[in-house]
Amino acid sequence: AADRVVSRPTSPKSRLAATLRRTLQPDWISLTTLPVLLHFRPLRLALALLAAGTAAGVQAASWDVKPGESIQAAINRAAAGDTVRVARGHYPENLRIDKPLTLVGIDRPTIDGGGKGDTIRVASPDVAIEGVIVADSGADLGAQNAGIYLQPGAHRARVAHCDFSYTLFGLWIEKVEDVVIEHNLIT
Repeated sequence: AADRVVSRPTSPKSRLAATLRRTLQPDWISLTTLPVLLHFRPLRLALALLAAGTAAGVQAASWDVKPGESIQAAINRAAAGDTVRVARGHYPENLRIDKPLTLVGIDRPTIDGGGKGDTIRVASPDVAIEGVIVADSGADLGAQNAGIYLQPGAHRARVAHCDFSYTLFGLWIEKVEDVVIEHNLIT
């Protein structure tokens, strides 16, 4: 069997050409037409903008929630990596966080579970919850109702500077790794 040598393009233009060949591969672009296409100025500009956007990455967004608005609706709209900022107020709702994001309380808002289920259930890795008052979870021992329930797979969660009141279990942490719980008050 013959040895195979793979060379990697070194110039930006040749790297771009190689990337285009690997990803696009339409029938009308061949190795002979690609250099001609790269001399077409609008195409070069479009490809440069595409490459710059891909290299820069997407910026995380911040979603602000005010009293009278739904935190869960903001969580549902948020993308992975976004931050949901909750203003001071009382929010009667049970939350389910199913994507990596940060939930930050501004001036200690209260999230009230209304005496049913978990006040906050975390079902995703890489979730941070900071600076909120978590209140009134359900009281079902069999369901292990908690103020914040970190379900299996919610690895690398962080819960910091939160107060827990009237919760069956302040925090229930089940089969997760690398969790940070710091500076919380459970009464």
